[in-house]
Amino acid sequence: MDQSTATLLVAWNTSPGDQQFSDQLLAADGRLRLIAPQLRRPAAERHVRRLRQLQADRRLQTQNLGPLSLLWERPYPEGTALHAAQCDYLRPSRLAFHERVLDVGAFGRWWQLWRTMRDYDVNDELFAEKAPVVPAEVEVATITK
Repeated sequence: MDQSTATLLVAWNTSPGDQQFSDQLLAADGRLRLIAPQLRRPAAERHVRRLRQLQADRRLQTQNLGPLSLLWERPYPEGTALHAAQCDYLRPSRLAFHERVLDVGAFGRWWQLWRTMRDYDVNDELFAEKAPVVPAEVEVATITK
């Protein structure tokens, strides 16, 4: 078995599903709640809060495509009886599907969630208000004999 076949098999076997997304989202939310609100990275907090709200509204859909999985936002919860949800002419265009994709999962990880949670405990806005440190000019004395 060559390396590309082995990589494809590993990707296929570790493609995350709906339960892994829920677990990773819950862990990310827990990590954010452990630090003080003023220290949290705002982008990470907004992203996790939005995903939790969509999950509570049952508007998240996952699809396993073999070596990777997609997570996207449904316009309405499944089973909604609104006219806009049932009418073919009012549904979102299939050509705009890429705009509703929220995350791609592969190798046991949801990558956008992981990327957003990097440095979740560093609020860059706190450091933006501080004046930049200007190095002092140092005169170099040369000693001649």
